[in-house]
Amino acid sequence: MSQKGGKRPLAFFQAIALALVLVYVHRSSNTENPHLEHSAKERQMVELSRKPKQTIKGERVVFKGKQNYSFPPEDVFPMLCPVREYEYLPPWECDIVYLDSGLAELGGVFTTYPHGEGDQKDVWVISCHDTNHAIEFVRVNGLRSMVYRIELEGTQTGGSVVSWEQTITGLTEEGNKHVKTLKQSDFTAMLAHMEELLQHYLNTGKAAKP
Repeated sequence: MSQKGGKRPLAFFQAIALALVLVYVHRSSNTENPHLEHSAKERQMVELSRKPKQTIKGERVVFKGKQNYSFPPEDVFPMLCPVREYEYLPPWECDIVYLDSGLAELGGVFTTYPHGEGDQKDVWVISCHDTNHAIEFVRVNGLRSMVYRIELEGTQTGGSVVSWEQTITGLTEEGNKHVKTLKQSDFTAMLAHMEELLQHYLNTGKAAKP
């Protein structure tokens, strides 16, 4: 109800004051702040100035292959280990840096000296270890990096299919030249030879004679 000619109630003035505050806040929030805009541009310039560089574009090849064993993954998987390979791969040699359990494990580290790459020393890291299912090795030296992804699947006859994927990337100009010389046929031959040696070991418990 209005009051003509009399004093307005206190609630009226409180409502007016609240309305003025809301209008001021709304206008402030929609007004551009030049200082904030300038700071954002400065941050963007800093981010751009720290953009990563690419001094070389690595050459990359990917090879794939499969092995077939008459034994289940539970028997095959443990043999994909830098320690157990001594039991069935005569040419295999490595230097264990860290294996807490003494066998292949996630985060395990060892080194080798590969053939055909001079005095380059390879550092291997086990980057995935899913018992009886998959294992992954990252292998790096001064010329190139390699990633071996190995997955195992059981068959209905009690055997195993082992799927391999090898990704090789050059790290230097010399490394790129080396990567270009690599062939799928050589990788396939390596897998076939390893399959023969491991199958013999699983059958007999002994390494095949050279």
